[in-house]
Formats: sequence, C-alpha cells, structure tokens
Amino acid sequence: MTEIEPIQDATPIPRGPSRDAVYQLRVALTAMEDDAKALAEAGDWQSLIRGLEPLQQIIGDLRIIERSVKDWIADTIPERLVMVPGVGTVERKAQITRRNWQSDDLLRKIVVQALVDPDTGEIPSSPMEAVERVLSEIRACVPFTGSTGWRVGALRERGFDPDEWCEENLNGFTIQFSRDRSNG
Repeated sequence: MTEIEPIQDATPIPRGPSRDAVYQLRVALTAMEDDAKALAEAGDWQSLIRGLEPLQQIIGDLRIIERSVKDWIADTIPERLVMVPGVGTVERKAQITRRNWQSDDLLRKIVVQALVDPDTGEIPSSPMEAVERVLSEIRACVPFTGSTGWRVGALRERGFDPDEWCEENLNGFTIQFSRDRSNG
C-alpha cells in the first residue's frame, strides 16, 4: 500500500500563510493515514467507512483548488515555457478535448485511401496486400495499444472469449455511498 511521502520543509512554496497551511495540511493527512491504518489493523471497517466519505469531500475540494491554481497560472504565466527556480521548467499547454468523432466516415475514408492510392489510383495486387495496407493505415491513426479497451460484449457476441486476448488485473474495488435518508 502506498504511504504519504515524508513531510519535507523544502516544499517550493513561498514563505507565509500558504506554506504554513500546506505544511499543516500534510501533517493532518499523515495523521489521518496513520489513524486509518490503525483502524484497518484493528478490523474497524465501520469507522473506516465513516471516515471515507469526508475524505472524498476533502479530495474534491483539493481538486477544485488545484484547478483554480492551474487556471490562474495559465492566465498569468508570461510565456508558454518558463523556468522557475526551485521548481524547474513549467509549460502551459492547451488541453483540447475532441468529441463526437465521425468515426464511421473517417474509417471509411482511411480504408479507401489504403486500398486506392490517391495519387496513382493503384490498388493492391492481392487480398493479403489489401488487408496489410488497411491494417497499417488504421494502426497509424488509431491507438491500438495494449491498453486499448475492446467491447467485451461485442466480442462475446462474435464468439471471441475476451480472456483469451488480453491480460486481466483486478484493480481493487470501488466504494460508493448512497445517503440513507432515514438516518440523517
């Protein structure tokens, strides 16, 4: 299990209230981790559950602060790439989210381009050459990596056992809360 990194006073935060608050927060988090570990060792899962929900709220609050600080940095950083003593190189990068891909049309265009050379009109001389060209072009444009998630249900419908085509790892469990309105 991962533990919180030891607290170091060399945190690259300017001296003052923010540095003190960060230090105090790290001390409190380390104490929370120690308390949770002791509860786990004692088998007190109910107390762990009671502590998880407020912990998740704190994490959410920290994410909001983190997003705000990143936005403020992006708004005020003088250049795209800057060097900050004690921190290192900091780069402002645009985050672009692409959605609503016209995947069927795009795939069709890629396949046609792979099968018919746009400059010469040449077509593959054999079915295997056609398959290799199409696969080559698709692999160049689609991230078929070991982490690519396949549609397990669709594979099963086609007679493929997903377990024969990938590694499976249990990544732990998730704990969800639904508020019991009768107990407040």
